[in-house]
Amino acid sequence: MKLLKIISVPIIILFCVNCNQSNLKNSFQISLVNLGEVDSYQINFIKSILNENYNIDSVIVIGQDLPEETYYKPRNRYRADKLIQFLKENLDTDKVIGITDKDISTTVDQYEDWGIMGLAYCPGKSCIVSTFRTFRGAKSEEHKKERLKKVTMHEFGHTLGLPHCKNSKSCLMRDANGKVSTVDYVDGYCDKCKSKIQKYLKSKD
Repeated sequence: MKLLKIISVPIIILFCVNCNQSNLKNSFQISLVNLGEVDSYQINFIKSILNENYNIDSVIVIGQDLPEETYYKPRNRYRADKLIQFLKENLDTDKVIGITDKDISTTVDQYEDWGIMGLAYCPGKSCIVSTFRTFRGAKSEEHKKERLKKVTMHEFGHTLGLPHCKNSKSCLMRDANGKVSTVDYVDGYCDKCKSKIQKYLKSKD
């Protein structure tokens, strides 16, 4: 796998990795992969969010042990770059979203192993979201769900080709700049980002 580019700043939490992508249909099938021991209600919540917001043929929920080769023993966490490669190579659906409760990381600039909330190919087939940092400091279960929704839609947006957005501070594709609290201040996709992926979005009419 060739990692062409990482859209990031030195302390970014949400990431996007460039990768070639074949043409995607307006509607598509998604594998939602529970990597580890994520609560089933959280998986079902994400499934409902995907169905509500995107033109999806179906969402297939799959349970999968975390691959041993993705484990980074010195920090007791899992390499996100290896996880999205594993998901890309082992699932046959148009898109693959991995959800894990374990800590994940990737290499950023001079930092060999930097903890993150999520990573995605941009554009590409797969992405990974971790609740480990996403839920940090959350005040309630509803707060956790809202963060999980936003981080998942952010990473999935990357797979559809959306880079980080500088157009609006409230855009879902805003760069987190190393702060999990940034997620709390973003809303939906801004009009500019929405226009780029309109064909993949479900009509709200």
